[in-house]
Amino acid sequence: MTMKIERKRIICLLMFILTIFILSGSDAVSEENYSIYDAQKELTEKGYNAGPIDGIMGEKTRQAVMRFQKDNGLPVSGNLDIDTENKLFGIDETHSTTNFLGIQTGNKSFDSTGEQSGSTFDHVHQFQSFFEDAPISTTVYIDSGLDYSDYDGGSLFSLGCRGGYPIAPKIEVNAAFNLLFADFDYGDSEFGISDIYLGGKYNLYDKGTKLSAGGFLTLPVGSEDVGQGNFNFGAYCGMRHPLNEKYVITGNAGLSILEQAWGDDETSFSLGGGCIYAHNEKLNLIGEVLLKTGIDYMMASGGVDYNWKNNNKFRGALGLGFDDGAPNYQLWVSFLFSQLI
Repeated sequence: MTMKIERKRIICLLMFILTIFILSGSDAVSEENYSIYDAQKELTEKGYNAGPIDGIMGEKTRQAVMRFQKDNGLPVSGNLDIDTENKLFGIDETHSTTNFLGIQTGNKSFDSTGEQSGSTFDHVHQFQSFFEDAPISTTVYIDSGLDYSDYDGGSLFSLGCRGGYPIAPKIEVNAAFNLLFADFDYGDSEFGISDIYLGGKYNLYDKGTKLSAGGFLTLPVGSEDVGQGNFNFGAYCGMRHPLNEKYVITGNAGLSILEQAWGDDETSFSLGGGCIYAHNEKLNLIGEVLLKTGIDYMMASGGVDYNWKNNNKFRGALGLGFDDGAPNYQLWVSFLFSQLI
């Protein structure tokens, strides 16, 4: 049994590494979509309300471009022409770059400090590492939905919401709460509320590669009948790096102290990685692998993030477990609402 689990782990990790290698050499998305997303982010940071940061040239983005052009003595067209982009990004020149595997990814724009201006798709959230990630949101967001987990001894159905609030350009606070329904194969079904998750993170570095660190705790207000009522806490760091204009790799590592009802507290180390692929300006594909020690957890997942309107998203994913502490499979379905403040 142990050999089978180890073999599954090795195969899963090899497939993940091979996927990253293949994706890193793929062609980039159009320069137009890339520029619109970066322009929205840059305009927002400079105090111009460009609307949702979604890579779509909507009316709010066009109006913000026109105000920027007017304030900087440029022809007021509302278009992201070369002169507007150069002024907005402070571009000096264009360089040919290669990714960390040595594969050339084409021309990239650099700002006046020589740093790459690549996008890390901050508006796209992961599924397994929803909070334990690098981006600091520029909007208030709430992800409401359900997930279903199937275990050897039963199943768990969860309905709830999680979200974040940017209290400063580099600081975001998070919270989550769920209603839980547990159906045990050998026992009665139970219904109850979850503990309340409270957390926050701070951006440490944002020059091409994005790095952030954060922490969390759970308030033990949940129902013991569904395995809640525990005071847990931990810390983590997250990373995102653009391979090219179409692919971003993600990574995170953390340490958690988990309260156990039957004994001493459990220390759990986590390590995760993934890739986000921008299929087009509305659809993003998300792949993840997450491992946790102490609770023998390993899961690989794949999901979609579809921008329905104004950066409000329909999201769904399927995860497959490869260890005793993880579900055999897990399904996520949710709607993410995002609103500029």
